[in-house]
Amino acid sequence: MIDWDDYRYLLAIARGRTLPAASKELGVALSTVMRRLEKIEASVGMALFHKTPHGYTPTPIGQNLVEVAQRIADQAAQAETHLRDAADRFSGLVRISGSEVIAPFFLARHLPAIRNEQPGLAFELHVSHLSPSKTAAHFDLSFWPKCPSNQNLFGRKIARLRWACYGLIGAAPSPDQGVQETIGLLGRDGVGEMMNQQEVTLGAGAHPMETNSLLAAAALAAAGGPPAFLPCILGERWGGLSRLSRPVDHHIGELWAVYRKDLARAPRLRFTLSRLLAAAKEDEAVFLGVTVGSAYTPCSDRLR
Repeated sequence: MIDWDDYRYLLAIARGRTLPAASKELGVALSTVMRRLEKIEASVGMALFHKTPHGYTPTPIGQNLVEVAQRIADQAAQAETHLRDAADRFSGLVRISGSEVIAPFFLARHLPAIRNEQPGLAFELHVSHLSPSKTAAHFDLSFWPKCPSNQNLFGRKIARLRWACYGLIGAAPSPDQGVQETIGLLGRDGVGEMMNQQEVTLGAGAHPMETNSLLAAAALAAAGGPPAFLPCILGERWGGLSRLSRPVDHHIGELWAVYRKDLARAPRLRFTLSRLLAAAKEDEAVFLGVTVGSAYTPCSDRLR
């Protein structure tokens, strides 16, 4: 009987009209084409081509088989086109922005896996403290702690953010009351809502340490400085830090994915967003500060 690969040989011989032309199309030796044609004709018990001065022409039964081969080739080409189109739908560049905390401690952890799933995607990850309304022309997807008010933007809440007091591993837990009184957050230049634009006062006393970076605050605390009041997504993942207080709600307590309305149906954006939404659900315990291993880990603290 004729197998799928035999049809390729029959179609190539019919197209090229000579065995050398068929061997070139198939990328095999001439002797291979000759042996394969002999085998196919022997299996069906009749000649499938007439050899004429003008080359090989199909016999009536050979023509039927060539037509079947052509239909198979057409369907295979159509299937390949569909596969290529499906792959192209998830290809292209996605430009993403996030705060100095969200970019490294959430986005950077998950984007490589997304690209491994869809190798046609490329990512640019930027750290930005500007609102999506100001950067909409530069980024396809932004992560911001507020729902957008710009009518040209869509916003989707992907996580709740809680904060806690973190200090050097081995430090004594702090009381839940008064944490925000001794470790204050001071907004700068009207952008106090942004995580990476906070001036963090570390510890109490006449000469407290101050920094406008949450990453610097975490580094100071981990190096033996005063404890820092940090988002749990940062404090839980910073090596050398231990949570010293109960996670608490904060006015910077939400994380939104923000994107332009004209990009809402872009397949590459929808795919990336869907995977990051799933990643945020996986990281929920870290966002809320209910991970196991901190000095202060109440089992009943998980938000509904």
